[in-house]
Amino acid sequence: MRKLLTGILLAAAFTTASAEDAVNGSDIAANLASGMSVQEAYAAASAACGGGCDAYIMAQMQAAGVSIADAMTAAASVAFASGADVNAVMAAALSVEGVSQADAVAAVASAASANGVSLSSVISAATAAGVPSIVAVQGASASGADAATVTAAALAAGVSPDVASAGIASAAATAAGNTTGNNTAATTTNNNTTNTQPTTPPQVVVIPTVPTPPPAISPANRG
Repeated sequence: MRKLLTGILLAAAFTTASAEDAVNGSDIAANLASGMSVQEAYAAASAACGGGCDAYIMAQMQAAGVSIADAMTAAASVAFASGADVNAVMAAALSVEGVSQADAVAAVASAASANGVSLSSVISAATAAGVPSIVAVQGASASGADAATVTAAALAAGVSPDVASAGIASAAATAAGNTTGNNTAATTTNNNTTNTQPTTPPQVVVIPTVPTPPPAISPANRG
């Protein structure tokens, strides 16, 4: 796994921590067990190693039972708290191996919401980084924001209303476990194009009518 947010995590704020605090801060599992939040544990661990061991922290977080989505959200929150630019945070999240674009956007969107960063800027940063608009909206919606908020943010980011609606619907379908929702448009297209070739009209076979010959007249009846 690549480093998640190398160079932009908040490390400077912890430079005065004592060596003992640094050692304790690096014990992620113990800190989580003591009641520390995932974000606090992430920040403490990052400080303990000088802000350059994000891949190690991610691995330790997962070993401690933290989902990669929560760990990414925590890392993004620490980055936002340090004043990192949303574009830098988005680019770093999208670089994490094994994480879909939608999930990366969702993690950044969740962190943005907790740190006063607008959802529209998250969607803009995602699309600027090459994420399709519908996927960017899907990720924003998956972060837990309501449909009205996501729609307004998407429109502010220049996403068309149709794409915004499709992205929200895709997030809902994914949350419901519908893995075929993204194929609806393709299915519809295929159904519409079935049997579109012109058909040959049925051939009408005309059987000619043969006139029935008149009955023969016997010699006795001839005049």
